[in-house]
Amino acid sequence: MELQRNKIAMVSPSHNAYSETFIQAQKNGLQGDIFYYYGGELPTHLENHGKLMSRAISIAIKIKKKLKLTTFNAQETAFMHSLKSHKIQVILAQYGTTAHRIVRLCKHLNIPLITHFHGYDASMHSVIENCKNYKEVLEYSTYIIAVSESMKVRLIALGCPKVKVIYNTYGPDPSFLEINPQFSEANFLALGRFVDKKAPYYTILAFSQVLKQYPNAKLIIGGNGALYEVCKNLIGYLKIKENVLLPGILSKEQFSGYLTTSLAFV
Repeated sequence: MELQRNKIAMVSPSHNAYSETFIQAQKNGLQGDIFYYYGGELPTHLENHGKLMSRAISIAIKIKKKLKLTTFNAQETAFMHSLKSHKIQVILAQYGTTAHRIVRLCKHLNIPLITHFHGYDASMHSVIENCKNYKEVLEYSTYIIAVSESMKVRLIALGCPKVKVIYNTYGPDPSFLEINPQFSEANFLALGRFVDKKAPYYTILAFSQVLKQYPNAKLIIGGNGALYEVCKNLIGYLKIKENVLLPGILSKEQFSGYLTTSLAFV
């Protein structure tokens, strides 16, 4: 007899953000029936089902609010209604900030919560303070996932019981292990969002020094973001347009192709 598959709600701010391949890998690799909620820290959509909000829910919540029968707003009610209708058994919150926003709803429905921290959510003081040091999240979550040893230490310092913390690093897609490097082109390859945290301009400035000794070398930086135009301007100012390429967001196939021929990944 086939075992019943667990019904898992994965809640993430974004739908298919190109830079969040680690979340997509979990969505595709987890064993069970995955219900992918997205649209902000309090989700507005369910993948393959559309918007959570309906006219009926909106009207019902207005009546309940007037009669003071509920403390939940319309969007919270729509999310909880979806969780109940799909008989969700456990919720995996992507980012501590998401868990902070939905933990009260999980408690109300008595649905277990697993919180996956990823980076800024466990390292930026302003974010942690805004989430009240994750006190309620750390108390209610059945498990807390940390992606580094330093993050694990920080979460325990915030008050998370050691027994709850699971250390789970990110890993590459298995297909990347099949790449056979050719080292056929004098290219260096980088990949990431064009944001302050990633500081792609430092990579460009460093590479401009490489070109003084190896003028035929090339740097390819895949990705996009707020600093994309800034980096284009910097490349123009340094007069290295022929050596530094910004192809934008790369597909896995394009990235694999570059990896095959390049000398190194930066």
